[in-house]
Amino acid sequence: MITPATKIGYISSSKDEAGKETYEFIEAKIKRINVGKRITSIHTNKFHALDIEDIESNTKIITEHKIMLVNEPFITNDEYSERCRKTVKYWNEHGALSIIEECD
Repeated sequence: MITPATKIGYISSSKDEAGKETYEFIEAKIKRINVGKRITSIHTNKFHALDIEDIESNTKIITEHKIMLVNEPFITNDEYSERCRKTVKYWNEHGALSIIEECD
């Protein structure tokens, strides 16, 4: 369950001028939760409105399949945030393969 004490995590990816992909882990505190008739949205100190269903779905994927999602928000805690920081550091130093690339 998401509460105002919950943190949202996000791993962003971008390419530099040389074409090298770089990653950044972003962690955000929830500022408010808006419960509407059709959608419940979360506002954080770093992101605009995020759909709570998307965040919960992404978190379920991460938990059940033991994978990391890039460019998708998820619920995080101190332990998982540290794991994300270490993984992002490794990816920036050594590169990252996607699941699709591993299957080829």
